[in-house]
Amino acid sequence: MLTVGQAFKILKEEGLTTNINIVRRWIRAGKLKAEPYESRIEGYRIKEEDLQDFIISKKGISEFKVNEIKKWYVENNSFIVDEKAKNDLVKILE
Repeated sequence: MLTVGQAFKILKEEGLTTNINIVRRWIRAGKLKAEPYESRIEGYRIKEEDLQDFIISKKGISEFKVNEIKKWYVENNSFIVDEKAKNDLVKILE
């Protein structure tokens, strides 16, 4: 599970936003799935899979590429962590 701050960092790296308040707005609008912590002050938790799905939907990637990307995430057990992994993912998208 990711915090809003962690999700924002990933979304910023993906070029989807430059403002954490946009992420909060997407959550409140139901566009980005998130679960509230017990206390509203603590914010929200976001599943990595839900964030992946959101990124894919925002980038308008085809269903085939969506499945390839999900497979890549499962095989690598994470978001992009180094330059080699990033290059491998870029090859899938070409």
